[in-house]
Amino acid sequence: MKKNTFNTNFARSFDKRYIRLKKKFKKTGWLAHHGIERSGSNYLRACLVDLGVDLVNKFDLNEGVPGHKHYRWYKDKKSIPLFRFQFRNSTIVDNVEELNSCSNFNPGTSHIVIQKDCYKAISSIANFFLRKGLFISVEEAQDNITAIQCDYKNYYDFWNELSVNHPEQVQVISYEELSNNTLVLKTALDILKINYAKSFPEKFIFTEVEESPAKRKEVFSEQSIKDLLLGK
Repeated sequence: MKKNTFNTNFARSFDKRYIRLKKKFKKTGWLAHHGIERSGSNYLRACLVDLGVDLVNKFDLNEGVPGHKHYRWYKDKKSIPLFRFQFRNSTIVDNVEELNSCSNFNPGTSHIVIQKDCYKAISSIANFFLRKGLFISVEEAQDNITAIQCDYKNYYDFWNELSVNHPEQVQVISYEELSNNTLVLKTALDILKINYAKSFPEKFIFTEVEESPAKRKEVFSEQSIKDLLLGK
């Protein structure tokens, strides 16, 4: 078991400067990672960092800034929930090149997106928002489950459409598959022609990753979310 030790202030500051400098001289081979909140995006980042991938958005930008891994690129901006107000925007892009330009990524930057099973993702999001005080009660969280589901669907419809049309530029992978087998990540990186400095382990194991403490309170389960959405 190894801990993701990605957060000492000195190391982060040095690494940010290094990436900014490297972007000026290394024009190709960059990767950006994405995923809606609580989808496993921090776990994916830990895996990519462990492999030595050149990750253009290794460090989070301010929320709401294009290039942030949670940015809402989908076109139906009215569907962005009010409780995610910082991600409300008017940015519309039609292809990867426009997305890279809006995000200030190097031209040709590839993208990898992690997607958790819908009911698991919604339960994770609802639990996280409760822990962070974005919902002040369980009842308020329950009242917003449908909005979370809509946001989730729109977020991944956008990325999956890009992946279907441009698989050499965008790959969407399953969090559940990655948790069990690293082959799904290796296959995606190979399709994107992204270099990695280290060999793949059989499984990536971290004691905890950023925003995912090993001990955390869970109010909603996958089954309870399913029951709420199906009216049981």
